[in-house]
Amino acid sequence: MARQGGIDDAGLLRLLWSPERPTGPRPGPKSQLTLAEIVRAGIEVADDRDGPALSMRLVAERLGRTPMALYSYVDGKDTLLRLMYDAAHAEFAPRGDEVRGWAEALTDLYASHHWLADLSWSRPVLGPHEQEVLEALLRRLRPLDLLPPWDGAVASALLALCRNAGRLIADARHAERATGKSDEQWWGEQSAAMAEVVPDFALRFPLSVRTSAAVPDEEPGGPRGYVERAARARLGQAVRLLLDGASAAPRP
Repeated sequence: MARQGGIDDAGLLRLLWSPERPTGPRPGPKSQLTLAEIVRAGIEVADDRDGPALSMRLVAERLGRTPMALYSYVDGKDTLLRLMYDAAHAEFAPRGDEVRGWAEALTDLYASHHWLADLSWSRPVLGPHEQEVLEALLRRLRPLDLLPPWDGAVASALLALCRNAGRLIADARHAERATGKSDEQWWGEQSAAMAEVVPDFALRFPLSVRTSAAVPDEEPGGPRGYVERAARARLGQAVRLLLDGASAAPRP
């Protein structure tokens, strides 16, 4: 099987589907790690958006080892990142048997791990946990009795919606931490500035203004930020529209 840059595709698949399989010599008591420990440490490093970018050195430091100790288990950062990607999907916990609950859970996953959206779907990871996420969606779509071309199209659209909504939420949370300004503060300032710079904005762009639907108010225990509340509300609306449209699609 071919390599993707520095990735051994065949070796990656073996690690994804047979994670306890030895990948090389492990001399000495100090090297007795597990692949799962390395992957978990990598996820912790990558989740720290305020820290340095993921590297084998940082993962090794978190485990109290040298980078060379990790190479007996994984051949480099790119492979580790893909193992992390699939492992993160093991956290997926949909609520109920409805598509809406599935979508909310996947959005939560992407919001919790912003770096998941950085991996391209053009060469998918093909791991078991991500596959289980897709299978869970397809089970929820079965009551709609969609034909194969339609269920695949709906699934692709839902995956993209959740990925984008989750990354938007992650970005909004990070922006508030990094700037010390809430979404409401930032948007309030921008709205005031726009009113001065472009006083006829509503006249020039009436359709854009029309689509700016009201954002739900903050609820106890619910999303706090303006952007997150808007993203979640619009995700729910998009899921409903998508399923209604698919259900009404003509059959041959």
